[in-house]
Amino acid sequence: MNSTLKSIFLQLTVLACGFSVLNSCSQGSKEKEPTRGGSVIIKADVALRPTILELAQNYQQETAIKVQVKFASSQDMLVDAPGDSTDIYILANDNISSSMLDTVSLDPTSKRIMGYMIPCIIVPQHNPALVTSLADLTNNNVRLGISDPHSDVLGQFALEILKTNQVYDDLSDHLVIASSTQDLAERTARKELDAAIGWTLFPSWTQGGTDVVLLAASEIPRIAAVCARRSQVPVDSVQAAKLMTYLGSERALDVFRKWGYLITKTDIEMYASVANIGGTPE
Repeated sequence: MNSTLKSIFLQLTVLACGFSVLNSCSQGSKEKEPTRGGSVIIKADVALRPTILELAQNYQQETAIKVQVKFASSQDMLVDAPGDSTDIYILANDNISSSMLDTVSLDPTSKRIMGYMIPCIIVPQHNPALVTSLADLTNNNVRLGISDPHSDVLGQFALEILKTNQVYDDLSDHLVIASSTQDLAERTARKELDAAIGWTLFPSWTQGGTDVVLLAASEIPRIAAVCARRSQVPVDSVQAAKLMTYLGSERALDVFRKWGYLITKTDIEMYASVANIGGTPE
């Protein structure tokens, strides 16, 4: 092989090696580059757990967008730990105090009502203690439960009902305080309580283990308005916007209907025609 051919051969070899190295580096960088699919983070009141889990599962199946759900008590819904990030908040009631807004920034234009919860008397299936009214709750033999009013929206509603109807003083000494709404429903279904101040949707949670004793419309001072709020600075603004749109769809509302929530104000008229809608229990 003459010198000219040798030179050409060497140049081609160097070029081939260089191309191979560049191609290898290019593929390596592609392998290391994270493939970020769509994702969205929901923080919801733990009292809404069964409904929100089904809603999140449906949304993920329909859109292929990964949904992460975090649950917290009513008291801790708008208290985020350092580094905690949320796209959408779903609250058991729409009462948001200024002190809560100091801890997390919400989009003031994003409020979306998902459904309404009606307070009532809940009893174990077949009502063994024969509780039929608020007056029956004052019987010292009736084990009456409420959820903790310091950490749970339902507990605050229960106190408002008992005090507004002037029966609290007659039964406050034998109240049983449950740690949460879910705990209250489960303890009533297990007949550890004779009655509880709960929501009309409790039987859907307890699979028939509880029955509802309706209050008179005049005895219900307030109903809860479940609402979704968008974070002012979501982790992913595009996915947060898509989820907020979905939450207003019939598909999403059907999940709330399935779990016993009322959806329209016309529904409310049947149970609580004079009640305040949402707001802070007094």
